[in-house]
Amino acid sequence: MSLKRKIFITVILIIIAGFTATTFFIGLAVFDGSTKMTNPGGTSHASIESWLEANWDFNVDEFRSSYTIEKVEINSTSGDHVIPADHILADGNKNNDTVILVHGLGGNRVAVYPQARMFLENGYNVLAYDQRSSGENMAEYNTFGYLESNDLRDYVDYVKGIIDTELKLGVWGNSFGGLTAGIYAGSDHANQNLDFVILESAISNKKDMISQELEQQFGSPTLRDYMLFVGDLFTRFRLGYSYDEADVTNQIKDTELPVMLIYSRADQVTPYYMAEDIYDSIQHDNKEIFTVEESSHESVYWDNLIEYETRVINFINEKTD
Repeated sequence: MSLKRKIFITVILIIIAGFTATTFFIGLAVFDGSTKMTNPGGTSHASIESWLEANWDFNVDEFRSSYTIEKVEINSTSGDHVIPADHILADGNKNNDTVILVHGLGGNRVAVYPQARMFLENGYNVLAYDQRSSGENMAEYNTFGYLESNDLRDYVDYVKGIIDTELKLGVWGNSFGGLTAGIYAGSDHANQNLDFVILESAISNKKDMISQELEQQFGSPTLRDYMLFVGDLFTRFRLGYSYDEADVTNQIKDTELPVMLIYSRADQVTPYYMAEDIYDSIQHDNKEIFTVEESSHESVYWDNLIEYETRVINFINEKTD
């Protein structure tokens, strides 16, 4: 072999090795950035209690003293972690209509106490649990609702095991929790066990959220698409699912359940097109969108307390009676 050919082959191998190494590190960076968005230390119950008090004048101690609250811990069937929850009883009786509440990113089960109070005051028991890598849940990764939907399924099984079959069981999810609930809503398990689903400001899909973040940081659509591609590959390899599977519009199309969507047109975190995408993907007509005009992502409930409660409770009554 000539010297020139040897040099050429060496250069090609160096380029291939460099490209492979770069792809690996980019894939790892995108994977870590999209699966380690929260941690238990940064989402402690104490921090959320302070946030509720400071931002919404919600007294957590007063809430806890008003209801019977039993701490529950069950093992995840799709991981080696424990899923902690609060089972909150409207009148002390576990055998009652129940709503499972799924909190958003950066929160924990305490964050949904205000919405829990709304359901409790209307006679529903509430089960609120810590999603993965949040609060007291020590799971290592966030998976944009995909594996989280299995934890929700586990708590649906838990509640179904303690209430009579004729009683209502529904799920309410907010933002990241709405993504979890929306993915679960399209499963056979949900269709067989739930009576309704309510999604507030739900993220519609993982790929879109990561794509927006990458384009904001790097500007180039070509680089964005490449990073999405290798991040998706890395996620498939490490956790066994693709970005397309963490997409409410792909999953919820098979739901047979009544679905209520709650969105604000002014929301910059989950823009209104996400509501339209999810709504259009649901194949039946037993659905509705409750739209507010000017609320931010975190204030949809707080800005519209009376109408929010009226619309939600009426929806449940009309769709499940």
